[in-house]
Amino acid sequence: RLGESDLGLNRKRIEAVRAALAVAP
Repeated sequence: RLGESDLGLNRKRIEAVRAALAVAP
């Protein structure tokens, strides 16, 4: 399903953004 794959990609994206924010001062 495209929806499931999209959610997976968004989840990874959110995790990456969260990590970047955590590293940011």
